[in-house]
Amino acid sequence: MYSGFFHNFAFQKKHLFMIPANLTHYIETEIIPRYEKFDKAHNLSHVQAVIEESLSLAKQYGVNENMAYTIAAYHDTGLCHDRATHHLISGEILKQDVTLRQWFNEIEIETMKEAVEDHRASTDHEPRSIYGKIVAEADRVIDPTITLRRTVQYGLKQQPEADKEWHYQRFHQHLMDKYAPGLLDLGLKGMIGKGKRSQEVRDAIVRNGAVYFAAVGGAGALLSRAITSSEVIAYDDLGTEAIRKLTVKDFPAIVVIDAEGNNLYETAVKEYNEE
Repeated sequence: MYSGFFHNFAFQKKHLFMIPANLTHYIETEIIPRYEKFDKAHNLSHVQAVIEESLSLAKQYGVNENMAYTIAAYHDTGLCHDRATHHLISGEILKQDVTLRQWFNEIEIETMKEAVEDHRASTDHEPRSIYGKIVAEADRVIDPTITLRRTVQYGLKQQPEADKEWHYQRFHQHLMDKYAPGLLDLGLKGMIGKGKRSQEVRDAIVRNGAVYFAAVGGAGALLSRAITSSEVIAYDDLGTEAIRKLTVKDFPAIVVIDAEGNNLYETAVKEYNEE
């Protein structure tokens, strides 16, 4: 069922590079099948998409296509051990694979290892090479359904015993922390949320002269009185969870992180402890 799938994939697409036949044979028989055991967000179709996009970007930037292909093939192999650190484990799997020395020297192996380690969106540093940037971009999920599924699956795996409320709170905070900096850089000037924000989000607030508001929890009925109009703009089928455009007047919110980085979550606690 699987044999030949990636051979055809690598050699019949016009925009793909000519990868050595023995390299593609090794990758498609020894590496790619590992993705059959992973979750739906990291299955065979996922690695296929990452490989295709990586090769397209490699062609665009004129870099080593064999390296880009191999990096993409190995980028999620560490999921066999752990998701939280899978990018690091994947890099080590690539480095320890002695078979790859048939096609790559030690410098190239190290570069590919670092690229695999750097592919994860939540990593705390920029990719160290063009190859890391390529696989990170190729692995970037645009489909909101896949993004939401991955977020839920991660929470369920890490805390299977937690209740629905805990999972919702984690889900909400993760997505806010992950996408808020990008939205702020695109021009967003204010957010209303709940809970503490990550350092990356706080830095983005200061960088863009934005503010972060908070409203009193448990007062939904009172807060709703300030809403003058509501318009569904996406996911109408989700009912109360649909995305809406709200117009408000005299909404009772307070600034908890201002444009200079002052953080009420920190200063209020400090002042209370000093009393």
